[in-house]
Amino acid sequence: MPNLDSSRKLSYPPRVSTTEWGVWLGDFLYRITQEVPAEQRPAVLAYLFRWLLARESGGARLSEEEIQSRRERFYASLPQELRPYFPWPAPEPLPSWQPQRPPYPHYHTPFRQYGFLAARWAERLSGLDPTTQQAVGAQLARYLLETLRSHNQPVEEETLLEHLYLLSGEKVRLLATGQKGASEADSVERASEGGDRRRWRRGRRSFRRRR
Repeated sequence: MPNLDSSRKLSYPPRVSTTEWGVWLGDFLYRITQEVPAEQRPAVLAYLFRWLLARESGGARLSEEEIQSRRERFYASLPQELRPYFPWPAPEPLPSWQPQRPPYPHYHTPFRQYGFLAARWAERLSGLDPTTQQAVGAQLARYLLETLRSHNQPVEEETLLEHLYLLSGEKVRLLATGQKGASEADSVERASEGGDRRRWRRGRRSFRRRR
C-alpha cells in the first residue's frame, strides 16, 4: 500500500492578477508598434484577439453579440498607433451626451432652495377654490418656513409668499399670517373675549361671610 505522507503533493500555479495581466498586455501592444511591420500588424492583432478570446471563454462557444462586445473592448484597449490596423470595422463612437437642466421653473432665479415639490405644490394650488387654496397654502408656507429654518436658511414670510406666487405662474396669492383680514381677526378676537368673559362670570361666586 503506498504511503500517502511520502507521496508528492500537487502544486497549483499562482493566479495572475488583473493588474499584472494588464501591464503585460500593454507592454505587448507597445512592442507590436515598435517591432512588427505595418503590413503584418492586422494579422498579429487578429491572432492576439483570438488568443485572448479563447483564454477568457475557456473554450466555450460564444454568440456573435458577445464576440462583437469583446471586439469593441479590445479596440478600446489598443493604443492610438494600432487602432488604424484593427482587423475588423472600427466600432461607432458613442453619441455625445449633453447634461440637461432639471425641469424646474425659473432656473436662474433664487427659488431652488424650495425644491421641486414646492413648485409642483404651488402649481396645484392654482386649481383649488379660494377657501381651500388659502387653507392648504398656509400649511405649505408653514412647512417651508420650518424646513428653511431647520437648514439655517431663514426667510421672511412675505418673501416666501411672493416666491410661491411666482412659482404658481402668478395665480396663487396667499395672505400672510398678519393679513388674514380685519373682519376675521376682529371676529376671532370678539369670540375669544366673549368666551373669557363668560368663563369669568361663570366662575365668580358671591362672597359669604362665615358665621
